[in-house]
Amino acid sequence: MKHSIVALGLLPLTTAHFSLTYPTPRGTDTKTMAQFPCGGLSPSPNRTQISLDSPSFPVALDMGHDQTAVQILLGLGSAPGPNYNVTLRKTFRVEGLGGFCIPDVELSEDVLGARLVDGLEVTLQVVSNGHPSGGLYACADLQLVSGSVPGPSDSVCANNTGITAVAFTGAAADRNANASTADGEAQSGDSGHEHGNGNSTGSDNETATADADSPTSTDAASAIQTAAWGVLGAVVVGGLAVLPKGAADMSPMATTADKFERLRAVGLSEKYSTTRHPLRFYINVAITARYTIPESFTLPLQDYVYKAVETLINQHPILSAIPIGEETNEPYWARLPEIDLTQPVSFRTTAKNLTLDEHDSELQSLIEAQHEIGFTAPEPYWRLLILTDGESEKRFIAVFMFHHALGDGTSGKAFHRTFLRALRGTASLKPGEAKQVVIPPKTALLPPLEDVHPLPISIPYLLKVVYKTWFASKPDPSLWAGGPFQLPLKTHVRVLVLSRAQTSALVKVCHEHGTTVTCAVETAIARSIFPHIPERYTRVQGSIPITQRSWLPDTITDESMGVYVQEMPETFYRQAVTGEGFPWDEAQRAKRTITKELALKSKNTAVGLFKYVKDYRKELCESKIGKPRPATFEVSSLGVVKTETAEDVSVPQMGRVIFTQSASVTGAAIQFSLITGADGCLALGASWQPGVVEEDTVQAVMDSVKRELHQLSGLSG
Repeated sequence: MKHSIVALGLLPLTTAHFSLTYPTPRGTDTKTMAQFPCGGLSPSPNRTQISLDSPSFPVALDMGHDQTAVQILLGLGSAPGPNYNVTLRKTFRVEGLGGFCIPDVELSEDVLGARLVDGLEVTLQVVSNGHPSGGLYACADLQLVSGSVPGPSDSVCANNTGITAVAFTGAAADRNANASTADGEAQSGDSGHEHGNGNSTGSDNETATADADSPTSTDAASAIQTAAWGVLGAVVVGGLAVLPKGAADMSPMATTADKFERLRAVGLSEKYSTTRHPLRFYINVAITARYTIPESFTLPLQDYVYKAVETLINQHPILSAIPIGEETNEPYWARLPEIDLTQPVSFRTTAKNLTLDEHDSELQSLIEAQHEIGFTAPEPYWRLLILTDGESEKRFIAVFMFHHALGDGTSGKAFHRTFLRALRGTASLKPGEAKQVVIPPKTALLPPLEDVHPLPISIPYLLKVVYKTWFASKPDPSLWAGGPFQLPLKTHVRVLVLSRAQTSALVKVCHEHGTTVTCAVETAIARSIFPHIPERYTRVQGSIPITQRSWLPDTITDESMGVYVQEMPETFYRQAVTGEGFPWDEAQRAKRTITKELALKSKNTAVGLFKYVKDYRKELCESKIGKPRPATFEVSSLGVVKTETAEDVSVPQMGRVIFTQSASVTGAAIQFSLITGADGCLALGASWQPGVVEEDTVQAVMDSVKRELHQLSGLSG
């Protein structure tokens, strides 16, 4: 890296070398323009809106030097941190002074590597070379919205007399502007690792916060992802070089990471997620909850949220830890020295009051977009998005997104329970007490699973696995499991919610039939799939994650954040589940299977086999591409979110809760995530990867599941 952030802040500036005039910038401070990533300025609440009907806009600059290297990047999410890894224009030279404009900078799924959805927030970053060295930065915050949006006046985009643009080629175009001279040469002493995630030619060391992460090497899986990004060529319009749009590599974080406190090695189960994440095989987990606070809470909502999050960071040390070296075979956890809450915590006003049910298309689009945004050091590997309806801050939605290596689904549930308690603890908060920058405590991380449990594997079990893997791996023609393992990864989401009365009735009828809600839902899903797939398929395969916490040491509880989960298979046959009445005997069988698995207390389980894996990336991810998928669906159930004093309106309360996951390249074709919120309503979130399962098929299955559950409860919607 050419300069540290601190060093860049010390570069002398007497005048602005350029200024961003459109889209509306965060501002301009000539004293801090050398501070990566946005000239020392925080995200703006006043975002320039870009219509989804025509997602393009001009970029207008005012140039203060007669020759300047310029690069235009984009970061996805409400707070991209340092992750501007989408290249809108590669580095080029502007010659001349005054107004300069690129009239039509286009956003598309090919460019972003993600779906363009209503409400998606992004940040434009314009980078130039510094004088005499380093880089200068200006940012503008944008939001994609549905419907028409008034554009800028014609006078906004104008080129001053004599100003021109010259396209660089080869290494000059691929070099980040903050490491380039105005002639396209490398700045003196440059090592090739620059600030920004533009066009550095080194291999990546971290995953991106953007909706589409940069490839981490030149392997086959990365090549597929790269193909979705690359848009080659240069077009000259009216003497203005409209430069190539292309994939953006990521700058290494090794120099920054060396300054962090090293905690411990990433555990074996955690490592599965740190491997998948930079490859975009799996991105994150989400738990979304509705909250209300009483009228006695008179400070701005941000104060209460910041204070509560500070409490959570102090309570859960994993929230201040980030995995370093995800792309390596030996990643480790490091502690962030401080957390600026403006990065992981963001606030947004929604177009309408979110209902958190299957009719809430705005929420589903928002969650889909969030499921495609990963994490990158040195920012936290979690996000908290606070949504209000613009009418009152006394009710809000909290969307907690987190990297799966930080925790399992139970961890997300624990986050919200402790968040609620922390909110209640802010009742006496005074103005100015809430901190924007939090210094994490020096608390040790909870141990990884293998340090608290032997995870024994018997010889017969191991031989059985080896035999099935190497000698009996021929695909079963009777199994339907969607399309094969494939890239690129995108996530679609649907949500189904039962009323409180329906949920209560479903619990009662399941108990009467000697089974559980989870097993009944699992059976209903299998029963609902068969009518929508060809008759030749007679078997579907379920995958059921179960928590291991009940047989782990007392230091690991349901209130802990960590990865303490295993999976078990369950097979359903067409003939057994598609009769006239609901197949309670199958739901009972599913319960017996789970009971038997629980009795083994993590003996002979798949997570115990991680110790035999030499290369997670190759053996568990890249080698799978193109092969048949063994699991049809996953049902991950988190049970009921229970809160204390749930009827007391004088304290903050939690209501409905939604649980969703990103789709998984090497997981089940459809992932169902089940949770009952504090409002007593059962919610089922479904996620899947387009191309693996068609949207019409998933919607038909969800409609069938809805009918089944309504019939079981005896109550219609």
